[in-house]
Amino acid sequence: PLMRDKISTNEVCMVCSGSGNGCDGYYASERERDIKDNTEEEPNWEACLENGRSLLTQRLAQGWTMDASNCEGYQCNNMPLTKLGSDP
Repeated sequence: PLMRDKISTNEVCMVCSGSGNGCDGYYASERERDIKDNTEEEPNWEACLENGRSLLTQRLAQGWTMDASNCEGYQCNNMPLTKLGSDP
């Protein structure tokens, strides 16, 4: 998933690139696509989860921290939200 820059939000999900509310990141583009054209395939969520876990490991090594909350996205399997540094 495309990562947001650190200024746009404090916490980010490594699977959907949203803020954890299940309504933004990939889920926002999914709703727009359903409205416009219902012919596109669902993404490979297993691959997104695996990629998210890999990104989580990389980000933690780069100084990102896990937040106390998890993503509420229906396909994110409660992926912990992360943020750069320990900003409030």
